[in-house]
Amino acid sequence: EKITANEERQPGNLRILFTGFDLRSPTVTTDLCRVEMKEVVSILLWIHVLSGFTAFFVAPCALATKKGGKAHRRWGKIFFWAMLAGTTSASIIALYRPIPFLFLISIFAFYLTFTGYRVLRRKTGKDRPKVIDWIVSIAMLITGAGLIGLGIFSPPGPGFRIISLVFGSLSILFSAQEIRG
Repeated sequence: EKITANEERQPGNLRILFTGFDLRSPTVTTDLCRVEMKEVVSILLWIHVLSGFTAFFVAPCALATKKGGKAHRRWGKIFFWAMLAGTTSASIIALYRPIPFLFLISIFAFYLTFTGYRVLRRKTGKDRPKVIDWIVSIAMLITGAGLIGLGIFSPPGPGFRIISLVFGSLSILFSAQEIRG
């Protein structure tokens, strides 16, 4: 679909022109620019590294402060958002490359981050699990099955099968506990 010169000049015309969009395609075209997917992946990799670095060094700060205090909450929020950025960027990179193991591990890390955040919202006992909690728990069950499948059916590698089986088992265990309440 072509954009006419008139449409290009219209304010707010930021339509994205995806025709048969494929994450592995070499370019993403918008009305304003043409971006090479290699550049997008490079930026996502930097986001992943910086957010992982942030989460790694902020976590001890949250753990070293008084639980529930202002400093603990502040460091905890920074940790949460850093982990969210890291897991999101890792998921996109793993889909692009494609690396199924890394994609599933990014879901595993997201699940732990998400449930850690949600448990704070539900700790009074008044707030029952919402639809999003069920969706994330079911996604974690599927992730666990995927990791176990990788562990069983992947070609032998140095510890890869064992790691997949361990993370897959933990995924199923954690999500089953969450579903049972």
